[in-house]
Amino acid sequence: MDLEHQRHDAFFKAYFGQPQTLAELVRASFPAEVTGLLDFSTLRIEPGTFLDEQLQSHLSDLVASVQGKAGEVKVYVVVEHKSFYDPMALVQILRYMVRVWSEEKKVPLTPILPLLFYHGQRKEVEGEFGKLFDAGLAGELRVYQPTFMTQVFNLAAMEPLELQAGREVVAAAVAMKAIRRGLKVMARMLGALIERYGKDFLRGENFGMIEAYLGSMEIQGEETLEQTLQELMQSEGAKEGIVTLADYFETRGRERGRWEGRQEGRQEGRQEGRVETLYDVARRMKAEGLGVSVIAAVTGLTEEEVQNLR
Repeated sequence: MDLEHQRHDAFFKAYFGQPQTLAELVRASFPAEVTGLLDFSTLRIEPGTFLDEQLQSHLSDLVASVQGKAGEVKVYVVVEHKSFYDPMALVQILRYMVRVWSEEKKVPLTPILPLLFYHGQRKEVEGEFGKLFDAGLAGELRVYQPTFMTQVFNLAAMEPLELQAGREVVAAAVAMKAIRRGLKVMARMLGALIERYGKDFLRGENFGMIEAYLGSMEIQGEETLEQTLQELMQSEGAKEGIVTLADYFETRGRERGRWEGRQEGRQEGRQEGRVETLYDVARRMKAEGLGVSVIAAVTGLTEEEVQNLR
């Protein structure tokens, strides 16, 4: 897996590896008649013990357990993230499911809700396992093959700002979609996000994670998000959300005591501010149990810096 995919995966796991945020994603992905059966106050992120050795290096998987509202059933939610098209994604999900049941070693089997979070560029992604077989496969053979439905959260085929979902899911979807469209589109989408949810969202821990994620990706030459915001403000008559974002970056630089009146000072202060945010995200990833080398690759910090984080 290359560095770009590692960064997508690490952001996904750190961001959605929070019970409340994952609950939002599940609500936004499955039909109401399914989510209505679940008590999301009981949702718990499960440790990676259900992953076999070949999958341990894969960052994107999430497994959670949640009780049914009637209390008589526990349901596992298995989430797989793909930032590129992979026709074998459903096979990988099946491996997760079999691993869960193998570890439990009991019947009746615990129900599992499989979810594929996809934000590559291909708009058509298969969610039905049975369709991975040849369409002309004889019925006599097909009946012996496994079949199940995976819910696909296909970001390539949706507009994030039109999602009927909680704020945290919309915000992550905006970042992961806009990152492929260039900085000007990203700035406009983030501006619309702030107009919808208000300035308080900028102060939250999750926005810091989004900022670090966006700052870690190569998007459009050497241009920075801050420079793009300033350009939009000067040339296009900015909306309130873009003004707020630009003010956020500028104010944050001052608050950290690194603000200079010159352009060079502003750039240095902002860069140092981003490094501080990366430290915060790196600490969270470390707490999630991610490896030092992976955290270093995602954040751009050295392995020694990651090891010394407290």
